Amino acid sequence: QEAVVPMETRNASSYLLAFDNTNGVVLGVALANVSAQAASVPVVLRDDTGAQIGTGTLPLGASGHTSFVLSTQFPVTANIRGTIEFDRPTGGQISVLGIRFTPPNNALTTIPALANVGTTGGSIAHIATGNGWQTTFVLVNTGTSAAQINLNFFADVTGSPLSLPISFPQVGSTVTTAPSVSQTLAAGATLLVQSAAPLSNPTPTIGSAQLSTSGNVSGFVIFRYNPNGQEAVVPLESRTASAYILAFDNTASTATGVAINSVSSQAVNIPVVVRDDTGAQIATDSLTLPANGHLAFTLVSDKYPMTANIRGTIEFDTPAGAQIGALGIRIPVAHTFTTLPALVR
Repeated sequence: QEAVVPMETRNASSYLLAFDNTNGVVLGVALANVSAQAASVPVVLRDDTGAQIGTGTLPLGASGHTSFVLSTQFPVTANIRGTIEFDRPTGGQISVLGIRFTPPNNALTTIPALANVGTTGGSIAHIATGNGWQTTFVLVNTGTSAAQINLNFFADVTGSPLSLPISFPQVGSTVTTAPSVSQTLAAGATLLVQSAAPLSNPTPTIGSAQLSTSGNVSGFVIFRYNPNGQEAVVPLESRTASAYILAFDNTASTATGVAINSVSSQAVNIPVVVRDDTGAQIATDSLTLPANGHLAFTLVSDKYPMTANIRGTIEFDTPAGAQIGALGIRIPVAHTFTTLPALVR
């Protein structure tokens, strides 16, 4: 089992973790005091409707750390979905992480803390459904008023609208097929949108997704491969950066999957730079994507064979006037997998 934790560089007024403690799933939480002074961290608990169900305070020493299982520390969260908010103490700084443990094999994946959520929405560079794959969108309204959300799906390569089988686990298992989801999300509420096409599909349907919203809504996607229960989480990409960089390690028979998407209404040409772990440039390329296009490939076997058996980085530069997203998936020889977040500059 592996799970990746991004470095926390934000100093936000609050950090919010979405949890789902239903069906035997539990959330582990880690909290660190990034301050030379002792602190008491206020906590606010909400269910998935946005209703407040509890409050608390967690004391931490200077540079202190604590970790716990959420439903043990706060029993009110057992067997429900919702959010836990950690507020920054006055004059202090904290860091927060969630770890989701899923039965039957205690597969683990990190849950990103939501913070500094704007109103721009964002995109997910890769989705997959069918042939054993399941994609679950977890969207949270972190604001204080209701917000409209529009979640749109786009096809691999072409970028055309993509109809997917979708269901809403919070209200039942009825499946409909649609290229988008539009709903109003109450303040503090959480929405789950799930796509799980049949296992019998000969190949998974892949593509990308884009979220637009009238409020402060963010979230993430949970990839699940149902035959072995493996899961990995992808944060919603809301940054607008000049470049997105993925670090790869293709040694010891580990493979790296890559996905890139365009969040643009026009075709784009994306410059690519590949470097080894000394920083030496070993390849360049240009990838053409149509409007809202998506491309997924595996390093070495599909593209850039010079990355075989080495470590390094692959950089995707944002074309002028466009917006893109990138995602890495690390696949060790045991076929556990975890997502690799894109670094930006």
